Amino acid sequence: MSIQYSGLTIYNSTFSMSTGTRQEVVNGLAAALLAAGWTQVAGSVGSTDQTFRSATTPQGYAIRIRVFEPGSGNCAQIFLHNATGSVTQTTNPVYLLPTASGTYRVIANAYQFFILSPGATTARTFAAGGVPYVPSFLTGTISSVGWLTGNAQLDTDVGTRSSFRTVLASNGADHAVLYNGTIWSSNASGIGEIGLAIPAHGNPNVGATAYNYADGSALIVDPLLSIGTTAATVLGVIVGQLWDAAVISDSFAADVTSTFDSHNWFNITGSNAGSTTFLRGSLFVVVP
Repeated sequence: MSIQYSGLTIYNSTFSMSTGTRQEVVNGLAAALLAAGWTQVAGSVGSTDQTFRSATTPQGYAIRIRVFEPGSGNCAQIFLHNATGSVTQTTNPVYLLPTASGTYRVIANAYQFFILSPGATTARTFAAGGVPYVPSFLTGTISSVGWLTGNAQLDTDVGTRSSFRTVLASNGADHAVLYNGTIWSSNASGIGEIGLAIPAHGNPNVGATAYNYADGSALIVDPLLSIGTTAATVLGVIVGQLWDAAVISDSFAADVTSTFDSHNWFNITGSNAGSTTFLRGSLFVVVP
């Protein structure tokens, strides 16, 4: 395959929180999704519980995202639903922490979104989700598909959890998968956790090697989405790839920008130099 450009409007902007309430996060993300082309299908602007439907991809897939102010705790919560809302995620929500005078950036199109605290990789400051591009040879195998991930396990989580913000997988962070009519959610590490299946780098016994060419240039590869079809503990399979995105097989600081293939790009994955556990690489997404 190759980089899959959606051809849709790409939203890239920030919203600020004045007093740092959960509702400010709900309102900010809701406004961004609407601006990116999602449709509100439940709740209303400014309400505590709002649900948005993605656009339907050319291959016929869509999802819903619920953005929720739970009325207690520290964080706003995000859940994954199927396109009609008949199948819903009920456990392991993705958490976003509000902070007084804080800022979140949202990069989104009508199929997927990323929300992050600029420069931050700590727990409860990142979420992403969407419906992938599904190649034609899989459309008869996959009837519905979607993904949602964050970088925390709990409403009170601290530290840094592995996510697309720091590596190319949701290792130990809350994540949810829609696959063929069912949704599972987990924060377990495993071979079926949400991840990007890129070519292995050299000998896995000696860490992240062979990640660039002899002249020092990095590989630019497709961000192939791998998921467990029923749980984080079952073998991950490739169901397609992220829209308007690419993986560069090198380490870059979070939020740096670049220009290649006639597009402007933003780096989601900060300083992932790789290890014996994680491949070296950075997820870049298209911005205006």
